[in-house]
Amino acid sequence: MPEENYVIVLDKDRDFCRLFRSNSEDVPAGEILWSGMGLRCGYDAMIRLNKERKPVEIYSVCSTKSKKGREVFKLIKGQPKKEIHVISIHAEYKPARDEIKRLTEERNAAEEAEKAHARAIMKRVGIHSKRIPKWTARDLEYIAWLKETGKMAA
Repeated sequence: MPEENYVIVLDKDRDFCRLFRSNSEDVPAGEILWSGMGLRCGYDAMIRLNKERKPVEIYSVCSTKSKKGREVFKLIKGQPKKEIHVISIHAEYKPARDEIKRLTEERNAAEEAEKAHARAIMKRVGIHSKRIPKWTARDLEYIAWLKETGKMAA
């Protein structure tokens, strides 16, 4: 079976590049974007031309700092602003959402570990409070001395 000649033409009614046999009566009027032998080659060329015409939307996983200093993750469609830190870029929505979920879980786990460490320090130095205090420079020196002397394992 001999291979047939195919053409790709932009169908303006559908706003899409379409593949036709070169001798077909259904070929819309317009510029021929590709011409060649073989259905498979024509189909691959049609897919490539349609992708080039309509670029893929990108989803950027970004991070910023909140007013309280906590790292916040955002999903931005398209190009983010310059002051936002881009972590990764995805062509599909679901992997981008999964990455935000993973990053949020890691951040929450790190914050919980930090709170547990602070509570262990509070217990060792004899502070009985539910609220974690802001450590002063003098407090930090004392905590460092406790760690150096081996009086605190935390």
